[in-house]
Amino acid sequence: MTKKTITIELDEWKLEQVRTIVNALKDFNRATDEKCDIDYGLVRSLDGADTIIGGYFGLAQPKTEHGQRSWWADYRWVDEEDEA
Repeated sequence: MTKKTITIELDEWKLEQVRTIVNALKDFNRATDEKCDIDYGLVRSLDGADTIIGGYFGLAQPKTEHGQRSWWADYRWVDEEDEA
């Protein structure tokens, strides 16, 4: 893979959204380090995080033959999707 340069400009609320996701990932990692129960609120705070972060970094999931998002597919670089 070639080197990619990504510049992200975020509004204040989007930046806060990223901070919330990063802190939720941190909490998730700490909970699993200690073999503690995973709190439902923690899981809810990560809902949609893949779409948010992926969108900021130019990642998307491939579409099905019907043009729908393939929810279980791995994310790919958008420019790779355009080539497929």
